[in-house]
Amino acid sequence: MPPKYSLTPEHNNQTTNAVLIAWPYPTSDWQANLEEAEKCYSDMLDAFSADYSVIVLLHPSIDVVSWLKRYKPKSTVCVINAIDYDDTWVRDYGPLNVESISATHTAKQQWMRFQFNGWGDKYPSAHDNNVTSALAVSLSRLLITSDYVLEGGALEVNHQRVLLANKTCLLNPSRNKNLTLSEHEYILSRVLNIRHFAWLDVAPLTGDDTDGHIDTIARFVSDNHVVYTQPNHAHPDNNTLIELESQLKALAGIYAWQLTGLPTPQVFSRIAPKVLLPATYTNFLIVKNTVFCPAYGVKSDMVAFNILKSVFSRYNLVSINCRALLEQCGSLHCATMQLTV
Repeated sequence: MPPKYSLTPEHNNQTTNAVLIAWPYPTSDWQANLEEAEKCYSDMLDAFSADYSVIVLLHPSIDVVSWLKRYKPKSTVCVINAIDYDDTWVRDYGPLNVESISATHTAKQQWMRFQFNGWGDKYPSAHDNNVTSALAVSLSRLLITSDYVLEGGALEVNHQRVLLANKTCLLNPSRNKNLTLSEHEYILSRVLNIRHFAWLDVAPLTGDDTDGHIDTIARFVSDNHVVYTQPNHAHPDNNTLIELESQLKALAGIYAWQLTGLPTPQVFSRIAPKVLLPATYTNFLIVKNTVFCPAYGVKSDMVAFNILKSVFSRYNLVSINCRALLEQCGSLHCATMQLTV
């Protein structure tokens, strides 16, 4: 039986028109820097809502009236205050955009829900795992559901149906126990119409508790162009980055990809001094004609922005300071999910 749905590539996708975010709340992991995190989310909300619809999940513990008075969202913002969640990283438990495949080759955008288990049972996830189903009900969207455990940040796909992914995460037995490589590939090819598998096998960066999500190290900017987190001899993860670059060059030779490196900054925690945070510039968000780029208040921000501006020459680029997000080991792409609504 042929696959019924295809995972929608993020780049060159003109159907996405909304961004989903989940607001930080006082009893969450953001307690130590809640004010800074809320400022970052406010900046994201303003930037996204200037041109796109935004769906804000507001934790039931937050008083919605007070929140509306404080942030005064635009008319393009839909606030949902009735869905509980554990973490704010909606990239990994939110709905994925897929295209239905018909005999007439017409594509219809739909949502797909996978299972989420807190990045391999590291963190509580029961509420997170229910978010996509509850959101579909709230917005009257049909939902395709899979029993496979999968996070959105683990996937990069182009229009040739090539999946770029990291084995250390996607094949980790803490997600889907006892599956072989061929069994993983069979499921992904059937569920998401993946035709080719471009596997990396590199260790996660320091502070990355996702076991090595692809969105922290390498992303498609077009079907044949990949940007990646490049080596930095002063960075403690330099050996990992050298291995990443070597493996990407091998894949680029197979798939005729162009590669462009992005600087890898050293950013240390303000909450726990000397703790290195997983700061990378590959954690950008693409929504239709706009690329939202993370910045961290360091010298390499402008270098990375100019590189992304050159590779995304047909897009509008918007920089957002995501320094606060790093304290919980994520960044802009991790905190968002682009949707077709």
